[in-house]
Amino acid sequence: MLVVTAQGRRRSGRRTQAIPFWARFSPWTWFVVFLAVSLAKTCLWALTVWGGVPLLGWLVGPKSGNDGDYYHAYAQGLVEQATSLWPVLLRQLFEWGLYTRQGVALGNLMLGVWLVPLVAAHVAVSGVQVQRRARKKLFWFAALLFALYPAPFWFTLDIYRDVFMLGTFVFGAYAVQRYFSSAGWAKAGWLFLFAALVALLFSLRGYLGFSLGLGFSLAHLLVRTNFRRGTVFVGLFLYTLALYGAHALGLLTPIAEYRGESGFEIGGSSFGLGIQGASGLEFFALFSLSFLYQIFGLHFHSFFAALLFLVESLPFLLFLAGVWINRLHLDTFSKFTLLFSLIYATIVVLGNDNLGTAMRLRMFVYVAVLMVWIRGQASWLAKESAHLFVKSTGSVQRPHEIGGAS
Repeated sequence: MLVVTAQGRRRSGRRTQAIPFWARFSPWTWFVVFLAVSLAKTCLWALTVWGGVPLLGWLVGPKSGNDGDYYHAYAQGLVEQATSLWPVLLRQLFEWGLYTRQGVALGNLMLGVWLVPLVAAHVAVSGVQVQRRARKKLFWFAALLFALYPAPFWFTLDIYRDVFMLGTFVFGAYAVQRYFSSAGWAKAGWLFLFAALVALLFSLRGYLGFSLGLGFSLAHLLVRTNFRRGTVFVGLFLYTLALYGAHALGLLTPIAEYRGESGFEIGGSSFGLGIQGASGLEFFALFSLSFLYQIFGLHFHSFFAALLFLVESLPFLLFLAGVWINRLHLDTFSKFTLLFSLIYATIVVLGNDNLGTAMRLRMFVYVAVLMVWIRGQASWLAKESAHLFVKSTGSVQRPHEIGGAS
């Protein structure tokens, strides 16, 4: 586990404790880097959307993608069939005289580039009692990590619903964090807010809202459960058993039919994996392969796929490994976040067969795991601060009283 001390290195018993990378720099340093990255993305957005300059060539461009064209047509009344709440909201803005395509894209920019990283970083570090300066370091470092995640920026370039859903998810995660740390009427209030956000997500993407609600419900069953190695393996066995039972009973048939016998036949980034009519062992083989392709990014059929793995999936795998190492110290909020990620990723893996779509759908899993990793750093820091203080003074003090109130 990464450790931070004021003197660089300390020896506690036989263990050498080293300063983690993020703690070697001041909060001001991380703030400046975050600001530089966000401003650079804002300038790139302006050149692409307002200037019409395809700076990334075939990767980006103004008004790119059929989804944006469909939403724009529906907002203007040219299409009548709504696939979710998002085009309905856009038409309402149009009827009020508040809609322009670039204006909505600008809203996506402010949400995806600026607000989501800040709120996600706050959710990750809040509720953990640590020193004020250490909290600021970790907060701005976390904001930078979220800002460096490239996928949300892609969907700010047009009027896609994905950034709005990601922002709603992050605020929902904040409501859950406050729910688990509150009591009485405040707890009920946060629960009501979370339920409203789940309903909103359900109207935007049904299985996203469903996964968030189910993960929240199951988290209550694991409040006192430690994720030891044996416990995790038992949980994965039960997960596999439930998945097999759902497949055997035909509960997954609608998803399999949507995916098709040979996967998505349209699109250059289709994996060509169909689960419809697959037997038990074949089903699990295809499911596992699809999971490796979509969530872990281990599919290198093109230069774009390899680049996507390097800038998105490889960092995700490293953070996931860090979560595994810190699994014994997860709080209830972190357990909820991981349960949501597993449920949502399962539905995505079953229903999708396209790398480009996977890049969009897995954003919620990647952001969730990153929040858990950052929260693990904050939780460890609180324990380490208290340990070092007791060891050096012989007295016991709450971690947030060390070095000033947080």
